[in-house]
Amino acid sequence: MLEFSSAQAAADQTDAPCVVVGVFDQPFAGAAAALDQASGGALTRLREAGDLSCKAGTTLLVHAPAGVRAARVLLVGLGAQVDFDGLAYQRACIEAGKALKNLPVEGAAVFLPELEVRGRDAAWRV
Repeated sequence: MLEFSSAQAAADQTDAPCVVVGVFDQPFAGAAAALDQASGGALTRLREAGDLSCKAGTTLLVHAPAGVRAARVLLVGLGAQVDFDGLAYQRACIEAGKALKNLPVEGAAVFLPELEVRGRDAAWRV
């Protein structure tokens, strides 16, 4: 059974089994920036090494990054921020769901609703 709850917490301080964060193909912002800073630039290094693609719909699972309380971080590529719309948001959510389904976790803290989506409000994003 799927359950939802709402809480305020920083992505790097959330001790959920998995944290889900979206990444645009430009400097990190929001939850991704917090995770990158807390981990001493781990996300930046992954992107520079070519391991992290920010292409829309891609995912990358990172295990126990230093400085982050969650055991896993699922990074979801969002593409270019200027092109990010409702359809791209839905695709990101679907790909995150597919990746989570295959993980041995009982819960996840999803930070995708923090993203601004053209023409959509917070209620729609949740």
